[in-house]
Amino acid sequence: GEGHVLALGERWRAKADEPIAPGDSVEVTAVSDLVLTVRRRTAANDGSGNDGAKR
Repeated sequence: GEGHVLALGERWRAKADEPIAPGDSVEVTAVSDLVLTVRRRTAANDGSGNDGAKR
């Protein structure tokens, strides 16, 4: 799906391979032009250093 995220105080366009609910924390996995690719943050991928992104 597609939507927007807040990352480090900035609003970005974002896309994800899975549905992500508003308010879920996400991890940025890639950047292409001005679009972030994200995935839902879980206990397994928390602490990756890509903090500050929220859908």
